[in-house]
Amino acid sequence: MPLKITRRKGSEYWYVRGTVKGEEIFESTRTTDKIIADRYRLQRENELNIEREPDRKTFTEACIAYVRKGGEKTFIEKLDETLGDYYLDEIDQNILDIKSREAYPTQSNSTVRRCFYDPFTAIRNHASKLDWIPHKVFSKPKVKRPPPEWVEIDWLETLWEHCHPKLKALTTYLPYTGCRISECINLTWERVNLEEAWAYIPKTKNGEPRTVHLPEIVIKRLRDIEQESGLIFGYTHRHSAVNAVRRACKRAGIEYKRPHAIGSHTYATWMRRYNGMDAVGLVATGRWKDPRSTYIYAHAKTSDEARKADNLPIGSMDS
Repeated sequence: MPLKITRRKGSEYWYVRGTVKGEEIFESTRTTDKIIADRYRLQRENELNIEREPDRKTFTEACIAYVRKGGEKTFIEKLDETLGDYYLDEIDQNILDIKSREAYPTQSNSTVRRCFYDPFTAIRNHASKLDWIPHKVFSKPKVKRPPPEWVEIDWLETLWEHCHPKLKALTTYLPYTGCRISECINLTWERVNLEEAWAYIPKTKNGEPRTVHLPEIVIKRLRDIEQESGLIFGYTHRHSAVNAVRRACKRAGIEYKRPHAIGSHTYATWMRRYNGMDAVGLVATGRWKDPRSTYIYAHAKTSDEARKADNLPIGSMDS
């Protein structure tokens, strides 16, 4: 049977206790930290070759099942390295919080959330669907989201004067389709039809494929760089594209804007401002899956109710 950690009356240390092959094990971990004590327990179980309980699954088993089902592999290696030996039902909020910082000791909350908590949640939810464990909600590090930034057409026109053709095409494609930079750099000519004005994105962040409409200005830019096959914009990694935008901004003497601001934020802002599109309409474009994700773009257009301020009384001297 697996060992357990327990406290001994009158002692602040955690102890490992259990019976292995008829022999009782009772050892001090020499630590008051439950996480370190649990790590010691796992180490002793491995040393003693204790068989796992067949009805309890480890996090490693959950990772394997998740990947076999087609789950995203990114970040799983680090998760498995950190949590793999734990039984799924052993991992509580305290263990998760401490282990996340062992894995990513200096990274920001947003990075830790994206690289550790989000994939952990996906793996555990899949294990829950397999009836290995009951569903459970874990808290994630709080991330303060900055207000959305977008660009105006004069900013783009200034930028375009200092871009080579492929970068000019990329920075046109972003605001007129709302695509993420990762979707742009993975786009190939085989998935674009300029005659019918569409591009196909087989896998988006929300997990759904998307067919993107290409406005005339985008088609014009793409025709300037058109070739038969391969990556459209020529960048193999998002960082190389980001750095190219940064350098172009410097050459143009304008403030640098992130590709997400040039793309998603500008697309949503312009669609609301110039087309009067509401949250439901933005979701209907295929770029977002949940209307709640689009509420941050309410800044783009004053509401009908707000414009009723024009009807408020004014003094005779100002009439």
